[in-house]
Amino acid sequence: MADNTPHSDGTTPNQNDDAAKTPAPNQTARQNVDSGKNSDTRPVTADKNTRNTSTDSNDAAKKPADKQTSASTDKDKNGGTRTGDDDKSSKRKKKDDEIQPGDSAKTKVKKKMKNPWVKRGIIAGIILAIGVIVYLIYNSTRDEGYGPGFASGNGRLEATEIDVSTKLAGRISEIRVDEGDFVQAGEILAVMQLDVLEAQLGEAKAQVVKAQADQASAEAQIAVRQSDVTAAQATVAQRQSELEQTRRRLDRSTVLSERGVITGQQFDDDETTEMAAQAAVETARAQVKVAQAGVLAAQADAQGAAASVRAAQASVDSVLADIKDSYLPAPRNGRVQYRIVQPGEVLAAGGRVLNFVDLADVYMNFFLPAEQAGRVAIGGEARILLDAFPERPLPARITYVAETAQFTPKTVETESERQKLMFRIKAKVDRDLLRNYEELVKPGLPGVTWVRLDPYQPWPDALVVRDTDRNPAVPPSAPSAPPPAPAPLQPVAPVAPAGGQPSAVGVAR
Repeated sequence: MADNTPHSDGTTPNQNDDAAKTPAPNQTARQNVDSGKNSDTRPVTADKNTRNTSTDSNDAAKKPADKQTSASTDKDKNGGTRTGDDDKSSKRKKKDDEIQPGDSAKTKVKKKMKNPWVKRGIIAGIILAIGVIVYLIYNSTRDEGYGPGFASGNGRLEATEIDVSTKLAGRISEIRVDEGDFVQAGEILAVMQLDVLEAQLGEAKAQVVKAQADQASAEAQIAVRQSDVTAAQATVAQRQSELEQTRRRLDRSTVLSERGVITGQQFDDDETTEMAAQAAVETARAQVKVAQAGVLAAQADAQGAAASVRAAQASVDSVLADIKDSYLPAPRNGRVQYRIVQPGEVLAAGGRVLNFVDLADVYMNFFLPAEQAGRVAIGGEARILLDAFPERPLPARITYVAETAQFTPKTVETESERQKLMFRIKAKVDRDLLRNYEELVKPGLPGVTWVRLDPYQPWPDALVVRDTDRNPAVPPSAPSAPPPAPAPLQPVAPVAPAGGQPSAVGVAR
């Protein structure tokens, strides 16, 4: 038998069982919707007692569920987990997101939008559509150039840069120019400190004076030695005269001795005197040679003194050259780009002071593929269009074409061009034109260089160089008057050629 004893909450066991078996209202509604297509809808009637019993059963079923939820919440606060409830919630949410047969079209769209893969597909489609639109706009606005007879490459204006550097180590005394100043060749740009060099110059000049004095003394010694030679030669002549006198006496003494007029002693004395005179002559001749050697020595000393003078003068010239190198001039006409140091700084030999740009040597490097670079000739004409002056083409000449190909650098804009092997080509701007545009020429300006692959094809109107482009100060020239018509031929008297009929000949007056 069933136990119908009432519980503490006022329900019986049978009522609890009925409440447990009774489905939830939402579930009943979904089941009715699912089965609505397969079964007829029939009205369900219930008496008041049945409805009250169902209500009481639902309340009884909710209370344990509320207690379980409260217990789960407390457990979460104490650091526990909600695995069971979370799984139920996720499954319920997933089931709610699924498209049901009875959902409306709007509800189906909303549920589809909740799918992350659908969102990603929509974003990818939008990006693809934007890319297609950009590609179509690029193709519609892309400049196709001037035909197959012309080729172009982008680049930047470049100019020859020169570093104005010191030759000697020292301190910068003065910098006379600023960045951006235009200077002429030979203009002094900076000056080094000259105190040490001026002291060295004074010492070198003193050495020159001393060497010149030594040279004068050596030259005086030559005169002295030459006088000694003269004196020695006079002595030789004197001794030679004495020798001749003693010889004549000896000859007389010999005759007298043979006759017995003089004694033998006197003859011996005369003979000894003659020998002594002969020895004196030899001695005098030796003195001449000594004096002549003294002259040669004095001349050598004089040459050494002269060399010392030249060496001292060379030292002076060297110091003067160093002083001249301490004044740093502009090597060419151009513009100062950078001041690398300031006055008062000490630099080593070769230290950079200024960076100088030669505006008369301006060129642009650009790249062309092999099929176009092979048709570009050295010395051929080119046109440079700068982004700053697109309406003024600059005339240029091709001065260099690389002999070997290379990978295109990053300065070429398109990726398809960077994947090719290209040849570097150099186009140099006309020097005469640059003199008229010195204030406008700025290295680094981007632009495009156009070259003619067919030398017989005329330049397009946009690339024709006009007089105003060559010289902005000269206005466009007026059309010149047509040349005068040639003078008409005036008839002259007929001339009868030899053996023929007369003919009329016209000559211009």
